[in-house]
Amino acid sequence: MDDPRSMSSARRLVSVVALALAATAGCTDSYYDYGAAWSPDLVTVELPAAPPDYGLYTTFAFNRAEPSGDGGGAFTRPFVETAREELSESLGQLGFIEVSVDEDPDLVVNFYDQIEERYAYIGNSYYYCWYGWFWPYPCVEYVERRYNVGTVVIDLLDTSTEQSVWRMVGEGVFTDDARELQDRVRAAIDHAIDSSP
Repeated sequence: MDDPRSMSSARRLVSVVALALAATAGCTDSYYDYGAAWSPDLVTVELPAAPPDYGLYTTFAFNRAEPSGDGGGAFTRPFVETAREELSESLGQLGFIEVSVDEDPDLVVNFYDQIEERYAYIGNSYYYCWYGWFWPYPCVEYVERRYNVGTVVIDLLDTSTEQSVWRMVGEGVFTDDARELQDRVRAAIDHAIDSSP
């Protein structure tokens, strides 16, 4: 006749193995799509020195100076070109007239961009550690992820006061995909314009 204690131990071992298999069946590599986190919701509009009426302005121009950020070219160039096109179209639809910066515009558009490296520590608790053979408990493993975040700032400066009357600040995970970056910039500007007074 079999020893009941041996049968009990065998059942517990089978239960533990089954629990471990069930836990690992749901495991995936620790991965977070940081790009998915970038959305127009991360765009804010500021009015540092808002005028009583934006209808006082009729013309605008783009500053000739290069952006003052340290984007290093990969971020700066596509950002500036796309932002300029999108902002020019959006302001035109609002009735503003684009002129040369030499023609004494009411508003001047300034750009700023910067990239910085950030770190994220992601906890993965989809597996179990063991006290001996029969007492599983959840384990948490932290994985470090490095990623680049891009910040873009667009200012509309009142040329008579040299103060910013409208500012858009957008932040999101940087991508090397130029087309995706352009789409993000367009979405950010559209969101900022739509939420402005």
